Amino acid sequence: MDEFDQIEADYMEQHPGQAPPSMQMQLYPLSMAQQQQYPLAQVPPPEPLLQRRMAGVPVWGWGLGAAAAAGLAYYLLNKNKAVAKNPGDESSSGADFPALPAGQRASRTGFCDRLKPFLQKNGIADKTTVYSDADEAAKKLKQVSPLVTIHCKVKPPIKELDKFAKREGLTAVEHENGVVGFYPGGGKKGKAWEEYIDDLRDAGQKV
Repeated sequence: MDEFDQIEADYMEQHPGQAPPSMQMQLYPLSMAQQQQYPLAQVPPPEPLLQRRMAGVPVWGWGLGAAAAAGLAYYLLNKNKAVAKNPGDESSSGADFPALPAGQRASRTGFCDRLKPFLQKNGIADKTTVYSDADEAAKKLKQVSPLVTIHCKVKPPIKELDKFAKREGLTAVEHENGVVGFYPGGGKKGKAWEEYIDDLRDAGQKV
């Protein structure tokens, strides 16, 4: 006799002639039972945007790569803009040989007019002879320029003279015994001086 049969027999002895009450079981909806047995899993919070992955790489990684690529492109673009000027426009030391102002031509006389105050400023004007005629200078000096030559009785300040000459499109070359010749430099001014020498020789200059 199982437990339920024993309960029914005891009831009949205590209440003869009455049917025993039916045993009722409390039933729960299946969904409620499943919910109690298997509670809903906790949904993790969404991952921050910068930490999400695209093709295995975090979003912040893609952003960093894009910024680096943009910086490289900007550098290369500006580097290309800094390409040297076309040959013939100016020399490699462009600032030393600026282009001739509009309407100005190379001229030995004009150069000498600006050279004399420079010599005075450096305190050697009275010790320096300026030759603006190359053929005339060749009669007295061993080596001369086809443009302008000076003869200093003292050591000539060659660095200062060359710096001055470059502003004129010329270059100063020191020869023997205090002689300095001025020759065409670079850039448009230098080219103008070269053409000027051709004109002088066409006119009969021998040097």
